[in-house]
Amino acid sequence: MSLFSGEGDPGSGKGPDEERIMAAAGRFYPSNPAVLFSQLEKLFSKAAPKTKGFVNALISPHAGYEFSGIVAASSFNQVDPSIEYQNIFIIGSSHYTFFEGASVCHQRNYMTPLGKVTVNTDLASKLADENPVFCFNPEADRHEHCIEVQVPFLQYYLKKKISFFPVVLGTQSAAVCKSIAEGLKPYFNRNNLFVFSTDFSHYPSYEVAKRVDKKTCEAILSNSAETLLKVMEENAKSNIPDLDTSLCGWTSILTMLYLTSDIPEIRLTPVLYRNSGDSIYADKSRVVGYWSIVAENSPK
Repeated sequence: MSLFSGEGDPGSGKGPDEERIMAAAGRFYPSNPAVLFSQLEKLFSKAAPKTKGFVNALISPHAGYEFSGIVAASSFNQVDPSIEYQNIFIIGSSHYTFFEGASVCHQRNYMTPLGKVTVNTDLASKLADENPVFCFNPEADRHEHCIEVQVPFLQYYLKKKISFFPVVLGTQSAAVCKSIAEGLKPYFNRNNLFVFSTDFSHYPSYEVAKRVDKKTCEAILSNSAETLLKVMEENAKSNIPDLDTSLCGWTSILTMLYLTSDIPEIRLTPVLYRNSGDSIYADKSRVVGYWSIVAENSPK
């Protein structure tokens, strides 16, 4: 059931490995191709229908599919599958390795149970050579799930060969996020799709999560990095019971806002909200929040 069979560009990889080995299959999503395909089919059948225009970027959660899959499918469902993007960027914040900057993938193929996806290693080399904020850090993505869990959605939904560009952020600095955005800005246009991977509040109760996540979403919709930073600080200082974070991939979303905030044609709009308390495994006393948000690009 391999949907992609690209072999990659043998002339530009810098790493010793041809393929990035799956780290999240069997944990965050099924490792069996047929079971995974069936689950994706079911998730998209329940997803919010397409209501948006041309989507330049989207925010998608990265939790287990049983918890956040409908929200993720709702984000991808806003994309026109007939568009031939030059590259699909997936940007996520590291859960395991922290370093100053962003790591671009140096392996030629990215594996999932649905097959391999070709990584644009030429572009990875270009960014790493031209901008010190980008690097090749083999540990950044070795065990990371925030990028990997997005890929099967693209494989299932687009059903075509894509040029894929994963970026793992290791920084905890707003200034470095701004530098990363500057490096990516030449590619943030209608030729490329950007996927930003994040979950929202971690571990408050169901109703508290809804309030916190609404506030964080509104900050993102303001299209202002400064507003998001202010709201996150307010949340952190509010002594909200059991709130570990209001946005686990905040550096990725901050990078997105540094990209979108000065583009008049961009409009950020919400698609769907849920949290883990809405799943069949509901524990409403301790939840994680998920938003689907898209950046529509409508030239005037």
